Amino acid sequence: MITGDPRSERLAYFAAAITLLVWSSAYAGIAYGLRVFTPGELALLRFGLASLCLLVLVVLGFIKLPPLRDWPVLVLLGLIGNTAYQLCLGYSMTRLSAGAAAVVISTIPGVTSVLAVLRLKERLSLRAVAGLAIAFAGTLLVTLGRGRDLSFDPLAFMAFAAVFCSAVYFVWQKPLFVRSSPLGVATASIFSGTLGFIPFGLHLSEKLVLASAGQLFSVAYLALLPTVVGFLCWSFALSRAQASRVSLG
Repeated sequence: MITGDPRSERLAYFAAAITLLVWSSAYAGIAYGLRVFTPGELALLRFGLASLCLLVLVVLGFIKLPPLRDWPVLVLLGLIGNTAYQLCLGYSMTRLSAGAAAVVISTIPGVTSVLAVLRLKERLSLRAVAGLAIAFAGTLLVTLGRGRDLSFDPLAFMAFAAVFCSAVYFVWQKPLFVRSSPLGVATASIFSGTLGFIPFGLHLSEKLVLASAGQLFSVAYLALLPTVVGFLCWSFALSRAQASRVSLG
């Protein structure tokens, strides 16, 4: 819950900084995993392992899940912010380099801020709006060019769909913090998102045999840091400060 306490906001910014650090390290791991797994298979492995870790914390009582009345919204948000986001990002990275994908995904804080203004009635300065417009134009050029001549590739543009999915997830989960802890909300959405990846695991056992030790390690890293630590820290940050302020740092 937002209190306006300066110490609480400092903790929010610290949690947000940790999130951005671990999330920025995910792109190389995803690119490496995509050499053997499909985007759906990689996401299922990553979120399946993350769900197992979080389930242990739930059973031990460290994380309390939200009330049942919030689960319909949480399931929908999990499918949008986790399932759809990861699939869009994964398929776009079959066309974009890890660096180019990171540039596009870096617009998530800006889009989150805009949606926070529209949905949560938060304020955004004119300077921030102008900066967001310039940043978006730059990422559009990165996606179109990808280091070569300008071209249109639908799969590459799925990165922008991933940005929108993530921003919707961040903004629409915020009202749930009134009744539930940020850790519980993040955990429930990760559980829900994991279910959406199950149909993509039909050939996963075959791919596991082909994967190298390094690729399996990268999956474990993606599960523990960018997923478990990243999502928990980000939900905590959103619960302690305005979404627009946390997003823009």
